[in-house]
Amino acid sequence: MTKIFVVGMPASGKTTFGAKLAKALNYSFVDLDKLIEENENKSIAKMFEDIGELGFREIERFYLQGLKDLQHAVISTGGGSVAFLDNMEWMNSNGLTIYLEVDIATLIQRNTVNRRFRPLFADSSNEEIEEKMYFLMEKRVQFYELSTLVVNKQSVKTTNNISDNQQVNEVKEIINQIVDFR
Repeated sequence: MTKIFVVGMPASGKTTFGAKLAKALNYSFVDLDKLIEENENKSIAKMFEDIGELGFREIERFYLQGLKDLQHAVISTGGGSVAFLDNMEWMNSNGLTIYLEVDIATLIQRNTVNRRFRPLFADSSNEEIEEKMYFLMEKRVQFYELSTLVVNKQSVKTTNNISDNQQVNEVKEIINQIVDFR
């Protein structure tokens, strides 16, 4: 296994979990949002403002696919990256995908507290954040559930067939040792 993509809703803990997993595996770690911000010399929020979400998603796809030849890496993705273009299919074809499944109440609370760091919620009231979170969850969960592994506080489970069960078992063992992303 050379690449692991960590996916999930905004504020699900993708960056924290991904960094811990990379360390445990002795892999490099890439936060896709930070990579984009550094290379574009602009914040994600500013890109959303300047070119809109669809424009940003095209840039995001460019950087995601630019990681194709990266070896031994854990990549945390943006929360919405899975639901645009063929990103989820591409990630599943180019590595192992892990969905961090977090309950909606926790996600709403985290995004309410940290709204200024989230372009989709920056100017939203608490009620608007809650409404948007339910909408996004409904729209995105079908893509998240295409992940190879689903991780939540209680379990790790495979959601589709992969070619090497030994690799999955190795990842599950490491995840069970380090996961406390809530």
